[in-house]
Amino acid sequence: MSLTIAITGVNAVESPGPGVAVARSLMAQGGQDYRLIALGYDAIDPGLFDRELFRAGYLLPYPREGREALQQRLDEIRQRTPIDIIIPTLDSEIAHFAGLEAELRESGTRMFIPTTAQIEARSKANLAELGRKFDFAVPRTVTVHHLADLEAALREVGFPLLVKGIYYDAYICHDQPQALSYARLLANKWGYPLLVQEYIQGEEFNAAALGGGDGGIVSALCMKKILLTDKGKGWAGVSIRNEQLLDLTRRFISATRWRGALEMETLLARRDQKLYILEINPRFPAWIYLGVAAEINLPAHYVDLARGRKLEPVNDYQVGKLFTHYTIDLIGEISQLDSLLSRGEIHYPETNPVQHSTDEGPTS
Repeated sequence: MSLTIAITGVNAVESPGPGVAVARSLMAQGGQDYRLIALGYDAIDPGLFDRELFRAGYLLPYPREGREALQQRLDEIRQRTPIDIIIPTLDSEIAHFAGLEAELRESGTRMFIPTTAQIEARSKANLAELGRKFDFAVPRTVTVHHLADLEAALREVGFPLLVKGIYYDAYICHDQPQALSYARLLANKWGYPLLVQEYIQGEEFNAAALGGGDGGIVSALCMKKILLTDKGKGWAGVSIRNEQLLDLTRRFISATRWRGALEMETLLARRDQKLYILEINPRFPAWIYLGVAAEINLPAHYVDLARGRKLEPVNDYQVGKLFTHYTIDLIGEISQLDSLLSRGEIHYPETNPVQHSTDEGPTS
């Protein structure tokens, strides 16, 4: 039976969203019949024009428009295209989807995402408190709710430090004028609060994982960045096995009874060799397609969990698998852009060829 799966985060510009990588992971899952739908926020989001992956695309209201606007739009979309499963992949939207999960499930659309309480507990503003509660190492962090509070936060943390947006972006600052400039930039872009966090020297390690919602971990994959953008985002990386990071990820999922996908961003500090949690993102990372090469397909596991299937923990994967982002030109028609701008949707013929793996069963 074909499953219609809608995936958000199909932007693929300087800092790519995870949506296209999630879609590619599902298309690599042999023996499955998936009909994928792209959910974008901008008419020029590149994934909307990828007819090799998606059968249709729809525009959503920006998260700042609120949960009710999202609910109304999803109802409109599902009248046009019934959706079995949704995979939200952006930090800024995940709380809205969590608030709608019960209602969507009752009407036949399933997700497997964190609860509203879990999302709030791991937010950048609350991460330090979560660390104190469960004995996780977290860099010293001060939350700034107004620009007038910035100077006191800078004194408390000390330079060098990071000024972070509530959802995205972080800048290293070495003095007060620099911190003030970036704080204004981030506040204008993402709003308040902002975070002022101590800067710790060390090596960064990331993990992507799925929690089963009962305290157990379903699957996890570790990655080491080997090429960064000027914003510090990983542009290339390699699968590794880091037992310290895997143990930290298991402890976090157990302590919070985490449900769904997460990305744990950590730093191994030179000063004390502790592994510090920098951020916990409540969704798949943009590098999740690395898992296909490493033989641990987390998006496919997500689909199984959303369908109510019980999965045995997957502990093994291939190390030494390399990923690098790259860009290609997607060719379309101006009429397709017009359709997105005027009607908020785009459709492709169902006969488009889609490449499937020939392997049978789940990839793990």
